[in-house]
Amino acid sequence: FDYDEEAGQWSQTEHVMMPGAAQFDYFGGSVSLSLQGLAVGAYGCAAGRGAVCVRDFAHRLLAETMEDFDAFGHSVSTEASTIAVGAPWVNRGKGEVNLFERHQDVWVRRNQPLVAPDAERDYFGQSVSLNGDTLVVGAMCSHDDNWMDPGDAYVFTRYKGVWDRGVRLPEDNDLAMNSFGYSVSVDADTIVVGAPTEDNGWSAGAAFPYKKDPLGRWVRNGFRLMAPDGNPDALFGYSVSVQG
Repeated sequence: FDYDEEAGQWSQTEHVMMPGAAQFDYFGGSVSLSLQGLAVGAYGCAAGRGAVCVRDFAHRLLAETMEDFDAFGHSVSTEASTIAVGAPWVNRGKGEVNLFERHQDVWVRRNQPLVAPDAERDYFGQSVSLNGDTLVVGAMCSHDDNWMDPGDAYVFTRYKGVWDRGVRLPEDNDLAMNSFGYSVSVDADTIVVGAPTEDNGWSAGAAFPYKKDPLGRWVRNGFRLMAPDGNPDALFGYSVSVQG
């Protein structure tokens, strides 16, 4: 659903649908809006291979390497002439992120997808957020040495058109199964990471803010964001967005 603001009032202007959409396509399972246009994921279409529709939906992004249930389009983020698309179920849950760049009016996929080092059912690409030359990727089931699943988030940086291998965000919370990285958002020098099952397994949830220090390193702000009531099963951090 598309909404516009006029005189302080939001009103629905359009009901957006994918041409030829079918049951269980999950069109709208992910969305991203920038000044250059709209990208909408449909991670269930084509037997779960997935797709992303761009702008006026005359463009449909596909990854030819996808197999059934890889869930390409489970997450999507667009910024200027770049789109990042998460496929967290690739290779039995290792996951990957595909990057597309627009050349004139054609979207071209980067040859190699981004992956997490030593991933094994981490669901890398569960969430993505792109801002300028910075990309944050969530891997909500990343394992520790004891095969617990606290989750991780990774930051990739583009320099002169080339993406680096990424760095893992420091995360001092040692609780298992908190789904850290279920949601992510980045804007300039601020990152927020959602962990909706945080709080000793009661799923009250939390979100963790990060800032970039003078040396260019991402560091925790030293606190977590939580709902004031902290009710069990609140799943605070299920989705996050930061600006400014």
